[in-house]
Amino acid sequence: MISQATQRPQDPLGCQTPAGAAREPILGAIGLRGYPPGLQQQINDNTLGRPPYHMDTSLNLQEMAVKQHPGYWDADQLYDLQADPRERVNLAKDPQHAQTVAELTARLKQWLGEFDHPFGEFTP
Repeated sequence: MISQATQRPQDPLGCQTPAGAAREPILGAIGLRGYPPGLQQQINDNTLGRPPYHMDTSLNLQEMAVKQHPGYWDADQLYDLQADPRERVNLAKDPQHAQTVAELTARLKQWLGEFDHPFGEFTP
């Protein structure tokens, strides 16, 4: 029987972490923020007292979303995907596109009206 002290950590699904696996969060491995500096120092010094895990990361998803997509929280969103494939410039508030937004809103309202239940602000 393996003692608790010598067991490798498990992920939330119960899978064993491979021996020699990197001791960094997956988000850090793909270039997003890693562990906060103080915690990273404890990991480096082996003084944390437990294996690090993904919830130790300092990640603010809302901040990241707004930086990547400034219109993320806008109720109406319209993008020119050919000119702006990363969806950084929301055209919905541009008066030049008011007719397009009105047409798309009407189409969405009609389509959602066919549901068996009300849907958000699109209720009859």
